Formats: sequence, structure tokens, C-alpha cells
Amino acid sequence: MYFKGEIIMYRKGFTLIELLVVVLIIGILASVATPLYFSSIEKSKTSEAVSILSTIGDSQIRVAGETGSYATTVDGLDVKVVTPQYFTIQSIGQTSTFQRNGSDSYTISLVLPSAGISGDRSWSATGSGTKYIPRG
Repeated sequence: MYFKGEIIMYRKGFTLIELLVVVLIIGILASVATPLYFSSIEKSKTSEAVSILSTIGDSQIRVAGETGSYATTVDGLDVKVVTPQYFTIQSIGQTSTFQRNGSDSYTISLVLPSAGISGDRSWSATGSGTKYIPRG
């Protein structure tokens, strides 16, 4: 019920405080999500190198079993090696190494046991951004 002379105001839009609260919430969510996003991107790039190096390692074991020594080039392997998108191949052999260039440059290496000797392969990494390589 309205009285004579009373002004009826209809609310249209949002207040400045409501808008600031929404912007603050979006900022907090972005500050949490951004590092997780970039971490996920780096993990996927590193997993590409680890996958290719694992394939090279398996092939090297087979080549060493057949010839008594490791291949020193990609052409000497018994598999077709995909060219890494985010890394460059530094060396192929008992130690196969990939180099990641850019602002977070680092190296990932797969070290195999001596040809003809059974043993475990080991992974090593130098530089920053190496937390996603297999341990051991």
C-alpha cells in the first residue's frame, strides 16, 4: 500500500560494492588457477620428452642386444622417433639427452646400463622445471 506523495524507487543494476566484491572474487580465483594452469602445461611438455626418451631407451636396449652397442643416432634405432615439439635432441647413446629451451631451460637425460650388462635405467635432470621427470 502506497501513500499519496510517496516516491517509489525501482532498483536497476548493481551497486559499486557488489561489483567490487565480484571483481575481488574473480581476482582470487584467477590467482589460484593461473599457477595451476601453467604447471599443468609444463607437466604435459615434460611428459612428451619423457615418453620419447622411454621409447628411445627401449629401442636402445633392443639394439644393444642385437649389435652389442648402443645406437649413436636416431637413424640407428629400430623405431621411428617423433621429433619433440618442446625439446631438442642433444645426444643419443647410452645417455640420451633432451634440452628444453626458453625462459625455463633444463635438460632431461635417460642413462642406460652399459651395453650387454643388465641393469636399471636412471633419469637425471639439470636446471629448473624438472620436477615432472621419473625418479630413479
